[in-house]
Amino acid sequence: MLENRALILDDDARICAFVSRVAKSRGYETCVIQQPEQFADSYLEFSPSLIMLDLQIGQQDSTGILKFLASEQVKTPIILMSGLERNIIEDTSLLAKSMQLTIAGVCSKPFESELLTNIFNRYYQNQPADRSADKIGKQDIINALQNQAIYVYYQPVYSLLNNAPAAIEFLARWKDEHGNLRLPSEFMHIIEQHGLLEKFTLHVLKAGLEKCLSLFKRNRQINISLNTPLTLLMNSELPEQLGQVLAEHDILPENIVLEIQNFTDLQDAGKAAKHLSRLRSAGFMLTVDNADSHAMSIIQQHALPFTGVKLDYGVLPQTAAQSNSENKTASLLDSVQRLGLDCCIKGIDSKEKFAHIKGLAVEHVQGDYICKPLPATAISVWIQ
Repeated sequence: MLENRALILDDDARICAFVSRVAKSRGYETCVIQQPEQFADSYLEFSPSLIMLDLQIGQQDSTGILKFLASEQVKTPIILMSGLERNIIEDTSLLAKSMQLTIAGVCSKPFESELLTNIFNRYYQNQPADRSADKIGKQDIINALQNQAIYVYYQPVYSLLNNAPAAIEFLARWKDEHGNLRLPSEFMHIIEQHGLLEKFTLHVLKAGLEKCLSLFKRNRQINISLNTPLTLLMNSELPEQLGQVLAEHDILPENIVLEIQNFTDLQDAGKAAKHLSRLRSAGFMLTVDNADSHAMSIIQQHALPFTGVKLDYGVLPQTAAQSNSENKTASLLDSVQRLGLDCCIKGIDSKEKFAHIKGLAVEHVQGDYICKPLPATAISVWIQ
């Protein structure tokens, strides 16, 4: 898991872009904001390892932000950025230290890239935190849900046809008691083991909507993609449970794409067909995540009412020679098109992969090359 995250707050877009560019060149993930009122949510969701803070943001100073960080007992290193006089910077630094904050340095504007490079190198964590000894239990997950410690990150699904985002996938992150952001691969097995899938999935949907509700209401053409475990699909009350959350937020089921996880573990296709049909009748779109030839065979054989599939880039033939020799893999896209399913290719993390996909008959793509998973404030900026 990526441990090097820089949260950058400055009201000058050019400075934000400059600092972010240098940070990324040193291996950091960045979250850039220009409005002080966005800081608290961004800090809590992004869990930065380094904070770059402008002292003067428009007509406001940074005192309110420093008080917030002190109230959260933040120990994250803070770099103060400012074009103010040196004595004002020093006074602010002393104030922050009196609040038990870690002021790691000061950058006086204008600053050179070499200075920023040295700062980012100094605080770069070469090894992710070792959590191998951590034991996660049912109560840890229950506490996380109750304490709103399960956050939602957002990653767009991009339409090559319209050159615009077509959907945004909700991705769960758990901020544990040590401030580490944990990925679902670290805790989903506990959720499944203890029968918390329903509660967890509804929490992710509700939390994801609440943080970005104005974004989705302004952009009704952008759908919402929600990861839905296969076992939860068999819950006969699922359409009503999802519908209730959506109604509370004035979102239609027609704007929701349920991404079915672990579909190839399906045992009873006939029973699944009934539940899928109820969801489709309620308006939900249905997609198989990580689809393969076996999944396509099940969909076709049982006439399951899916509207789309997601394929990982790694299953695609990379060359014309592969397309001719690996018939099983090469026919996957043909099967998708023959069944009239929407197709999204995920795992697009480089310019080369993006160029390759553009040469295929695929409309939707997703991956870090287009946009990494972002917290609420950052995805709103990206969409705008």
